[in-house]
Amino acid sequence: MVKMYNDLLNNIDNNKVTLVVTVDLSAAFDTIDIPILLHLLEHDFGICGTPLDWIKSYLTCRIMTVKIGQSTSKSEPPRFGVPQGSCT
Repeated sequence: MVKMYNDLLNNIDNNKVTLVVTVDLSAAFDTIDIPILLHLLEHDFGICGTPLDWIKSYLTCRIMTVKIGQSTSKSEPPRFGVPQGSCT
């Protein structure tokens, strides 16, 4: 963050334009279908290689379990939404 802020200030001082792209996957995609999102990122937005692998890993290499009282659900990968943390 400090480096980005420093680079931003340097670019302002040198009359350069700075573009910052951020992705917030925590709330924007609660109901999106993960395979469709990955397809769009790759084919419509041209994201490929390592960045696509990171996103794919973040969205698909997880399991979800619900525990209420003493009852625990079967562990399965989520089909919709994005991970928003975990608790034990």
